[in-house]
Amino acid sequence: MFSTALLFRLTCLFLLPIVPACEPMVQLSQWTDVPMIGDRARQQFILRLEKEYADIYGELPWITPEQADRAEKKRAALLSRLAPLAEWGFHGTKLDCRDLSPGCRLCGEGLWSCLFINNLCTGGCFFCPSEQNSVDNPTTTTLVFNRPADYVAYLETFGFRGASLSGGEPFLTLDRSIRFADAVKRRFGSDIHLWLYTNGLAVTEDSLKRFAYAGVDEIRFNIAATQYDLGKVRLAIETIPRVTVEIPAIPENRNVVMTKIHEMAEIGVDHLNLHQIRGTAYNCSKLASRGYSFLHGPRIGTLETELTALSLATETLESGIDLPINYCSLIFRNRFQGRGNRLRFASIMKKEWEDVTQAGYIRTITMEDGTTGRIFRNERNADHANLSSSTISLSYFAATVHPRVTYRNPYKEVDLAEGARVVVERQRVAGDIKLPPEEAALFQKLFILEETNRLTREDILDRLQTLPNSGDSVLMDRWDRIVECETIPWGLLEYF
Repeated sequence: MFSTALLFRLTCLFLLPIVPACEPMVQLSQWTDVPMIGDRARQQFILRLEKEYADIYGELPWITPEQADRAEKKRAALLSRLAPLAEWGFHGTKLDCRDLSPGCRLCGEGLWSCLFINNLCTGGCFFCPSEQNSVDNPTTTTLVFNRPADYVAYLETFGFRGASLSGGEPFLTLDRSIRFADAVKRRFGSDIHLWLYTNGLAVTEDSLKRFAYAGVDEIRFNIAATQYDLGKVRLAIETIPRVTVEIPAIPENRNVVMTKIHEMAEIGVDHLNLHQIRGTAYNCSKLASRGYSFLHGPRIGTLETELTALSLATETLESGIDLPINYCSLIFRNRFQGRGNRLRFASIMKKEWEDVTQAGYIRTITMEDGTTGRIFRNERNADHANLSSSTISLSYFAATVHPRVTYRNPYKEVDLAEGARVVVERQRVAGDIKLPPEEAALFQKLFILEETNRLTREDILDRLQTLPNSGDSVLMDRWDRIVECETIPWGLLEYF
């Protein structure tokens, strides 16, 4: 007899949505010009941040148009220098992709779970996005896992191939962190890549050996918390199979980091990851006091940290230093981690007549016919239908996971282990987008019959020029909504 949980897992294997994979890595020369996003998307970003940070939005140092113009030129110059040396990946949002950590690849592919093992840290870093002053319970994507067995069942049920322990600081709750690491590796072994994040302050030789014995594959050090001291990094290199330095690209520390890059290469660090700093309600005043300029986007980005990361990558590659360097942009994290979450749960809430888009949304196509009424179609038969003869209506939904039922959306409960369960909900994100026959035919060609993995917004706008009333604002608004739900945009985010 199969258990309910096992039957569910087997079913998911057959129902996983078929979506285009990430594009092959491309030469950077293709992305020296940053694509423009649509006016609607730009305004949405601004309105969302105005609402989220209503109390402080007007006081934040947002980039001015003049600053944006100068910064765009500076970024373009850096990208031109990088062009013959580096490769973009993940739709032009991450470099250098020639030698990424396995964990970074799994993150971009949507196959990584980050477990926040606690909410406790003694680093006191100015760039930390939240206050870290409580042990709390292990959490990920709103879910709480008090028992390692429940977290292992979650990883198995939803097909993760990478997992990490973060915090806070995993070494401050050492026994708990070891229990979770040991449980994950005992169940999955080499089938899952497991890594730790740490600032190194509480790291000891004994604790490193315990994590190594538990099977941890990689450890990532934020040496910005220790004045860029590499002592604990050296210790880890002798113990853990893969050692990465992962730090925010702090502009005022650029020259110190460049010196340390030489030292990292000499001692055998495997990877250097540079992050763009994100502004939050907790750290915005600290970032502003350092003179950082804030950028609109899905989250608050910081201009100077992106330019610093690109500058460090440029000098490292031009110098021929033997250290793989990776710039992790905020827009990469938003687009690909968000896509991964949507894809992971979409198969559970998708109906048989629906499909999952490249961006990870569930799509419903409704055909309206005067004689047969409403006919639902999906990709496997819509490509045989002539959409140019009918008006169609599009709706898009996102599948999200919750610890319990919210009663706001349709849902399904998923059993994990020993009574533990999670809830997956289906939330409408765009609906009743009506396309007349000419637009329906173009939609079919762009998103059903053609390979859309390399389709940019500019490509789609060019195709729209063939339609009657192509400059109409209402038409452009509905197509911007379609593009947002169908595709992952290409390139870094423009400055505004």
